[in-house]
Amino acid sequence: MTHTILIVDDDDIVVFIHKMIIRECNISIDPISFDNGSKAFDYLNNNHREFEKCLILLDIQMPVMNGWQLLDILEEAPFREKLAVVLVTSSIDSLDRKKSEDYPLVCGFISKPLTMENCSEIKSSLEI
Repeated sequence: MTHTILIVDDDDIVVFIHKMIIRECNISIDPISFDNGSKAFDYLNNNHREFEKCLILLDIQMPVMNGWQLLDILEEAPFREKLAVVLVTSSIDSLDRKKSEDYPLVCGFISKPLTMENCSEIKSSLEI
């Protein structure tokens, strides 16, 4: 099954590292990145017919539309069954981890940065 991979994070260095790790783990040759949730949602809304499944590596704190706001919109989206979200965040707040459990789309919560081990676990659990 082909997965589209989105990285939604406003930190260019983090995006660069995550893309490199995703390529190294053979999850995707060309992950797509956005620096806020609004741009990511526009992409998903306009392109969801073109992919079978989409894995979103989502930061929480971003300008314009943060990760929580994007999740709220995606939970109501007609294409939500195609989505899986892993929160990749610098937040160490246990309340954020707890809050993430309220979102059915969220299948993981990882502290930045993404690692090869994290990627292997994601790859196995989502059968990418």
